[in-house]
Amino acid sequence: MELKFSSEIPSVLDFTGRVVNITGKYNPLALLSLPLLESIISKGHSFFVFQTFPRGFSGGSEAYLLTMYKLRKDADQHYNVLDADPGRLLFSIPEDTERLREIAAQGDTGRIFVPLLKEKGWRPPFGLLERVNRFLRGKGKRGVAGDDLVNLDVEFGRLMVRIYTGKDEVSVPLEELERL
Repeated sequence: MELKFSSEIPSVLDFTGRVVNITGKYNPLALLSLPLLESIISKGHSFFVFQTFPRGFSGGSEAYLLTMYKLRKDADQHYNVLDADPGRLLFSIPEDTERLREIAAQGDTGRIFVPLLKEKGWRPPFGLLERVNRFLRGKGKRGVAGDDLVNLDVEFGRLMVRIYTGKDEVSVPLEELERL
C-alpha cells in the first residue's frame, strides 16, 4: 500500500493551462498576475478577501494573499475572521475590478499570492512527513503509512495539513508542523 497525497487547492494549471516555475523557500501557492486574475473572474469568482500572508514574505517585501469566492457569505466569513489583520480588505466584482487589476499588476503593493498551487498535484516538501509522524506520535497516535492520506488545504488564509489515518482525521497548521 502506498501513502497518498492530495490537496483541495486547485493549481494555476487548472485556471490558465500553464505551469508556474517554483523558486525560493517552500511556499506552494502561486503569485497573482493579471492574466490569472482575469481567468479567476471568468470562472465566476466575484468576491475577494485580501490579507497579509507572512508565509510569502521574502527579502523585505511584504506579502499578501488574495482569496477568491463565488459567494458573498463565504467571503464575509473569511473577512470577519481576520479582524486583527490591518491589511484585510474585501473586494467585489464589478465595483472593485480596477483596484483588483492594480493589485494583480503587483505595483508597490508587494508580493500577492492566491490560494492556487504552483504545480498540478501536491507532494509534501522534504522533511514534512517526518514532522507529521512526530506530531502524531506526540498526540499518542500512530504515524502515517499504507493507505493514509496527507492533504494540503487553505483555511482563512492559513495553510493546513489534514492527516487521515484510518478512522482518525487530524488538522494542523503547516507552520506548527514546521516548528517541530
